[in-house]
Parts: sequence; structure tokens; C-alpha cells
Amino acid sequence: AELAVISNPDVSEARLFRASLRMESGDESGAKDDLFFVVSLGNTWEQSRAYNELGHLYAQSGRDEEALESFGMSIEITPEDASPYISAARLLSERGKFEDAFGLLETAVKTSWDPEWVRTEIARLLVTTGEYEDALKETESVLEIDPDRLDARSVRGQALTALKRYDEAIEDFERYLEHEGW
Repeated sequence: AELAVISNPDVSEARLFRASLRMESGDESGAKDDLFFVVSLGNTWEQSRAYNELGHLYAQSGRDEEALESFGMSIEITPEDASPYISAARLLSERGKFEDAFGLLETAVKTSWDPEWVRTEIARLLVTTGEYEDALKETESVLEIDPDRLDARSVRGQALTALKRYDEAIEDFERYLEHEGW
């Protein structure tokens, strides 16, 4: 029976989904059980996702050290996945550790299969720290590569708003909302 579980990726997916639902409902113990089960299966991609989710669970509980350790495990397993880098950087940013967050994201740009996502997160962090011109430059370089990248367009709109370039910001937000169906 255990071999059938290991060879069935739907079980991992269901466990990850159920862990997410359990986190939302406040069942930390049940979520951990599901996540540790997925880690035990040995599929590196699923293990990485489970560690990333576990990091979110710890972060929601205010257990930053354990959250960062879990994000680190996820990064170690799949360094090409931007998600755990971004998760860790957001946590660090929320705690006012901006230099650490920037450092992590700079590493992720070099290793990730989606560097534009990471560069958009760098721009988001630049907006957070009040470096609006740099954020604008970062998002514009992302949008040169992928003009339909909505997250970059939204962050660009935030930077333009902070720079009081309202007409341009409105254009970005309208384009974003148009694509999202609002």
C-alpha cells in the first residue's frame, strides 16, 4: 500500500491542498502532519513545496526562525524555484530586515527559472523602502522582457503613484484590472 502512495503524485497534491486548508482553519497540527507526510515521500519537488508551506505555517504562528529554516530547506532542495526565496524575503521584509531580504532576492535572481518574478519582488521591496525611482527602473526592465507581466505592472503603478505620476499609474492599474476582468 505504501508503494502505491509513493508512486501516486495525486496523494502528494491532495495532502498539500489539505494542509493548506488546515492552515486556513487553524489546525496547525493536522497541517504539519500532512506536510511531513509529503516530505517523507521523497519527491524533491513535492518536498520543496511542503517545506515552503511549512514555512508559511510557522510564519503565521510568529515562529520566524522555524519559518526561515523551512524556507531554507525548500531552497536547498529546489534552488531554481523562486517561491521559497520570495516567501522568506517577504517575511524578512515584514520584520524590517530589508538588507537580508534584498540579499536573498539577489541570490534568487541568479538561480531562479523565473527571474522576472524575483525582480518584481525586488521592485516591491524597493517601493516598501521608499526607493521609488529604483523600483520604477526595475519594473520597467521586467516589462521590457514581458509587457504582460501583471505583478510588475501593479508594482510599477505603486511606484508611479508615490512619484505623483498619477496619469501613468492609472494606465498601469487600468491595464492590470482589465486583464483581471474587473
